[in-house]
Amino acid sequence: MSGDLGQPTKEMEGRLGKITDYAENHPENDLKPFRFIVGKNKEVEVIFEDGTRLSDFLPADVVIRNWPGIKDDAYVSVVRDPKNSEKTICIVKIDTEWIRMAGRLGISVLSHELGHSFYLSKENKQSECILRRKREEQGDCVYPRVPKSVRDVEKYINNKLRSLNEVLEDEVEAGNYGLAIASLFGLDDISFMDNQNSIIENYLITRTVTSHFTNFQTDIVTYISRYKKNSNNDFISEEKFSVFDVFFQENVSLSFDELIQYLKSVEERAKDIESKRR
Repeated sequence: MSGDLGQPTKEMEGRLGKITDYAENHPENDLKPFRFIVGKNKEVEVIFEDGTRLSDFLPADVVIRNWPGIKDDAYVSVVRDPKNSEKTICIVKIDTEWIRMAGRLGISVLSHELGHSFYLSKENKQSECILRRKREEQGDCVYPRVPKSVRDVEKYINNKLRSLNEVLEDEVEAGNYGLAIASLFGLDDISFMDNQNSIIENYLITRTVTSHFTNFQTDIVTYISRYKKNSNNDFISEEKFSVFDVFFQENVSLSFDELIQYLKSVEERAKDIESKRR
């Protein structure tokens, strides 16, 4: 897998190195024994059999909280630090009982969400700057309400794609960090990668991502109809659009017709995954 959020900072590299050292010095043929300690405000600590705490490897602004009942729908949110309103903290919400019972999948989900927190952490200044630059680039792309040219429409589509691609690439980047975190628990790379693919597939059927795809298609159709009405011409483009392919987890270049077909295939895949979960 490969993300697009840049290389880790020296601080983050230090943490990843610490994780690697611990994993290599504590080799296991199976998952390492660990226990959850749930304290005040539902805050969670993970303690391994040798007494090592998971928090020793995490950025200081990352907090894990127990959220019973969410099962595999663990997630991360960035909020204001209640102790200092000028700072933010990353809260990773998990279902400790579900993770404990789910074995390798549970560890994969926990590691994946902690992977999100790693690059959202304030320690990862370089990634933070890259994310801000992406948002600025999106804001700088100004397009007319009524497009007058094919190029206007192409710019509009590319601007929309930047936002869509970022959502999907973030999931893969979480897996890049999560792979290292999973090694703390003794989870092998192949098991994590298999579960990572399952996590991303399940993510496709969430309301957030499905709405991204649906809204994207609706917005494009609406914008093209404005162009046709204004110019009395059909929309014919030779542009190749860069899309992050969630099936192969890589960037691909597609023609406009291929792009529309791809979006439809993602929606169909999401419906298929949802029907199998019922």
